[in-house]
Amino acid sequence: MLFGFHSELQSDALYKNYFSLMDKWSVVGNNDFLLNDSRGVTRMNGFLMLFTFGKYEAQAVFMVILSFIGEWLLFKSFREYFKGKEFLLLLILLFIPSVYFWTSGVLKEANVVFLLGAFIYSTFNLFLKRERKLKYILLFVISVFLFVFIKPYVLLIVFFQY
Repeated sequence: MLFGFHSELQSDALYKNYFSLMDKWSVVGNNDFLLNDSRGVTRMNGFLMLFTFGKYEAQAVFMVILSFIGEWLLFKSFREYFKGKEFLLLLILLFIPSVYFWTSGVLKEANVVFLLGAFIYSTFNLFLKRERKLKYILLFVISVFLFVFIKPYVLLIVFFQY
């Protein structure tokens, strides 16, 4: 289930025990592996359950930390363009009510904020600052790869903005 190597047949044991009980596993008429972003988040939460033992609170804390890291990477990317207004930029990135609300639970948006921060930070360092370090290359590749499985259309929007 975590890696996608399973049968979609209703006679499968995984289907009877797990997939039939999940509301958002498959969208009617759209069972495409890459375009159903609910599967990516379900798989990520399933992986986290191995470490959090199914506790919602532990997974929520992990997601909050993940989204904070993404917001911090966004801040690090844009702070040189806001000289003298860094504190205002930090307040905007961290305390806009809708960002605060949507990134404070076990939802896709915390992942998107993290991946967006990682993608923009690595893109700025690789292509604008021309720093060819392994950490920026790995961050870029990992963020693109995870974007494809969680929200591929956000990645397309970001690519078309460049």
